[in-house]
Amino acid sequence: MILTIRFFLKLDAWIMAALAWATSTKAAFYALNVLVFAAVIINPPASIQGWLLVVVSEYYQGVALPGLGSASKRAEGVTREEGKVTRQLLQETHDAALKEFAELKEMHLAQAYEQAELKKLATETHAMHKEIHEQNAALLKILGRLLGEEE
Repeated sequence: MILTIRFFLKLDAWIMAALAWATSTKAAFYALNVLVFAAVIINPPASIQGWLLVVVSEYYQGVALPGLGSASKRAEGVTREEGKVTRQLLQETHDAALKEFAELKEMHLAQAYEQAELKKLATETHAMHKEIHEQNAALLKILGRLLGEEE
C-alpha cells in the first residue's frame, strides 16, 4: 500500500515537472496562441461576456500563463548566472581580505619586534642617563671639595 502511494507520488511529481516544462516552452506558447485564435475564428463569441470569457479563460490561462512560465525559467537562469557572479565576487573579496589580514598580521609582528627593541634601547638609555647623572653628582662633590679646599 505504502509503495503504491510512493509510486503515484513520484509519478505525479514527474508528470507535473514534464507538463510544467512542456507548457513553458516558446513552442507551446505559439501553438496555444494558434489554437485559441483558431477557436475564436471558427466560433466567435456573440456578446461581450463571451469575449471576456475568451480573454480570461482561454487566452490568459491557455497562453499567458505558459508564457509567464517561460519568462520565469529565463529569469531563473539569469538569477543563477547573477548568483555565480556574486559568489565569484564574494570569493575574490574574501581572498583579498584574507591576504590583507595576513599582511596586517606580519606588520603587527614586525611592529611588536620593533617596539620590543625600542623598549630595550629606552631601558639602556635610561640606565646610561642614571649612570651619567650619578657620575656628574660625584664629580660635583669632588669639584666642590677641591674648590672648597682652595678657598
